[in-house]
Amino acid sequence: MYDAIPRNTSINLKQNFEIMEGNNTMCRLKNATLEQVATRTFVLDAVRENGLNLQYAGHFRYDREVVIEAVRQNGLALRYAENELSKDREIVLMAVSQNGEILHSVSGLYGSDKEVVVAAVLNKGIAIKDASEELKNDEDVVFTAFCQDADSIRYAGRKIRSDREFMLKIVRMNGEVVRYAEGMAYRDEEVIISAIKNNRDAIKHVDLFALRDILLRALG
Repeated sequence: MYDAIPRNTSINLKQNFEIMEGNNTMCRLKNATLEQVATRTFVLDAVRENGLNLQYAGHFRYDREVVIEAVRQNGLALRYAENELSKDREIVLMAVSQNGEILHSVSGLYGSDKEVVVAAVLNKGIAIKDASEELKNDEDVVFTAFCQDADSIRYAGRKIRSDREFMLKIVRMNGEVVRYAEGMAYRDEEVIISAIKNNRDAIKHVDLFALRDILLRALG
């Protein structure tokens, strides 16, 4: 589609084309005839093209295959599934794998399910904010989220952000996350030095009193 867009077209204009294209594929089911909406193959084709078409799928929102095809295409379609299908673990896994943000809609049921949460943060690290407190302090989950989006550390539990060894590991990869360290980890000399070595801008986010003590020891 974008071959027809001039090379000097702005990114915003390109994004507008994408939005228009997405809206058009969704409208195909929204504006379909009653006969078409009652045809399973037509509905399947529609949700495969745009999962959000599920909201216009009528009684097919109770159809497992239709719902699966919808969330495979767009995880956010899970919110339009009816009955028990929106709570089905297999379907939820597919949905969060496609779009981790949908974890927010099922966090009450699956926020403490490690496999579901890991699948969500692999897609969108920030989805960790909807995990249970236990999983927000789980090193595997938090590190997976961090690798996908370093800034997701802000939503990790206080306990893991106070863990010196864990914070040392991640500031060596991204110094600026030192700002999210807690407790003794925030004032730890090795954590501070490692963060600054990785990124000089990290100096803006470290404990100034701890930094002063480090400098005084170095000069003394």
